[in-house]
Amino acid sequence: NKGVALGYVPQDYAGIGTELDIKIRDRYHKGKVVKMPFV
Repeated sequence: NKGVALGYVPQDYAGIGTELDIKIRDRYHKGKVVKMPFV
C-alpha cells in the first residue's frame, strides 16, 4: 500500500514527475508530483 496526499507546492516545483521531500510529523518522506487522477 502507498499513501496518497494532496498539498500546495511552489509553482517552480509543480511539474509532473518532480520529486519532493515531504515533512509529516517531524519526519521527511519522499514524494512525487503526478498527474490527476493519481489512483
